[in-house]
Amino acid sequence: MQPIAKATNARVRVFLVDEEPLVRLGLAAVISSRPGWDVCGASSGGTEALNGIRGLVPDVAIVDLRLPVEEGFEWLRQLRQACPGLKILVFSMHADAAFVQAVNVAGVAGCVTKGETAETILEAIEAVTAGKSFFTAAATGRNASAPPLASKAEPFITYGTDRLFPARQFPNAVASQLLEL
Repeated sequence: MQPIAKATNARVRVFLVDEEPLVRLGLAAVISSRPGWDVCGASSGGTEALNGIRGLVPDVAIVDLRLPVEEGFEWLRQLRQACPGLKILVFSMHADAAFVQAVNVAGVAGCVTKGETAETILEAIEAVTAGKSFFTAAATGRNASAPPLASKAEPFITYGTDRLFPARQFPNAVASQLLEL
């Protein structure tokens, strides 16, 4: 784990998870420009990031999910289990509907694509710390203030290569097995 700034009595504390050091430093500069906001730590991912987040207890984690995506979603599951109150923003180059739907169902607070502006990432942090979700238009093809593509209460299942179906359209036994994958 790489400490970025000393913890203060900041109003919002953010932990960054991205494989690229320059991306972490750029995000830290943008976030720290907001009065009262503090980047408490950063990591390239994995167990180091989980331990850093557990130890530093940030309000928000900005996370880049790298391929293989399945491992990224398992990591998200572990993070949600370890830190249930943490607001997670996925920061990714992926913008296809299936990916955005999957991160929504995984229980994240939002998704911002890497092609967005610095102001957009600040808006996203502000929204999720206020208890709202934030999915950028580039990530959803919709307005960022619009609700996500599906409710977290209604899981979707990927069937085939690019089609998502509400779990309620499958027999319960089949849906349960698919959701466990």
